[in-house]
Amino acid sequence: MSVEEATPVTPIWPENVAAVHVFISCINQWRVGFGGAYALDYNVFPITASREYNSPEWPEILEAVRVMEEATLRYWADMRERKK
Repeated sequence: MSVEEATPVTPIWPENVAAVHVFISCINQWRVGFGGAYALDYNVFPITASREYNSPEWPEILEAVRVMEEATLRYWADMRERKK
């Protein structure tokens, strides 16, 4: 089985494409403390996601990114708890 065959494809709704692009472009920009990652670094958004950042839809895009950020942080917290 190839990697492509083993990787599930999840469609992205058209209204979420910009938010997913921002999230992916900033995926390595987490603020990290002793307990692990705790937030995305919003300071990099103008650089890493300049097209979306300058969009009139930016408030809606940012809200969607925050939802993804929160879901990711909860997932990571669950994974840490399971390892205990």
